[in-house]
Amino acid sequence: MVDNNIILIAQQGNRKAIKVIYDDFAGKAFVICLRYAKRREDAEDMLQEGFVKIFHNIKQFDFKGNFEGWMRRVMVHACIRFLGKIEIYNDIEQPEFTNLKTNSPTIISELSEMEILALIEKLPNGYKLVFNMYVLDGYDHAEIAAKLSITESTSRSQLVKARRMLQSFLGKNNFEPQQVLKIVE
Repeated sequence: MVDNNIILIAQQGNRKAIKVIYDDFAGKAFVICLRYAKRREDAEDMLQEGFVKIFHNIKQFDFKGNFEGWMRRVMVHACIRFLGKIEIYNDIEQPEFTNLKTNSPTIISELSEMEILALIEKLPNGYKLVFNMYVLDGYDHAEIAAKLSITESTSRSQLVKARRMLQSFLGKNNFEPQQVLKIVE
């Protein structure tokens, strides 16, 4: 965890302080990028663009909130901008869904973080983007709609469809399909 003194020094352009911040946050930031990217190479590009934005705008951090939270937000914005450049989020698919079964609370203990991320990675790009922004990054539907130039109802619809598709994936892996709701609630 980076302390406020390091941040202050980085705000003055000190390369060593910037490196300390990068080293501390790069792993977490790359996980964020992997959630949004279709390919590892895209995640690496997102990471680079995100850190350029973070360090270009570091003077704007005013110490009123959590620095890591501020960096996460900048990184998510960089991922969204990257996706907008290559127009991935416009490719919204309409898959078929299987019938859903009953609820069981054991999914969290049965799936590792990597398994959960692998399931999310299987989602179509539009679903994955809205799911990540809403569930994992804490955006509301109005913010998602504004950032992606879609309506709030489209955002809600994409989230519902993403959850159903995750439920379907779990059903194919012998999990009770609605268990995924325990992950996202």
